[in-house]
Amino acid sequence: MKIFIILFVLMLGLAATGANAQEPSPTPVMTSLAVFNLLPPATVRLGSGQDIQYGFFIGQDSYTIPANDVVLTAKLPAGVSFVSATSTHGICTHSDGVVTCNLGTLIRYYPDYTAIVRIYLRPTVAGAVTITGNIKGSNTLNSAFTQTRMVNPAKSRIRARFF
Repeated sequence: MKIFIILFVLMLGLAATGANAQEPSPTPVMTSLAVFNLLPPATVRLGSGQDIQYGFFIGQDSYTIPANDVVLTAKLPAGVSFVSATSTHGICTHSDGVVTCNLGTLIRYYPDYTAIVRIYLRPTVAGAVTITGNIKGSNTLNSAFTQTRMVNPAKSRIRARFF
């Protein structure tokens, strides 16, 4: 009888670990990203040849969990033309008024694994020029951002002459 009970318990154990047994699905490990404005608000004058510069510092807040497949997406506002976009980590592209920067893996406080993204635009109208977007990774929550720059009207070229 003891042998039968031992065999029965062993068979139950094998059945529980066999192909029909379901293991619990793993809980995804998440981290969060932070986007900081890199530059103070600046004003440019329309027609001066100056470009509007937007700067972002992107990092994440975990010492142990890297942020994977990180992508920054920025929608360009009306009244500007795209000049360029650069990143210290990854590659930036522009298409149809959207800048996309594929930044790869970011790790907290590792200079090679944080990113600085700069976007340069040429203003075509005066007023507030606001860029909006978000940054996300495969194991992160979305982080939205907004930056506004002012474009002043062009200087008047009227000169008065006194006789």
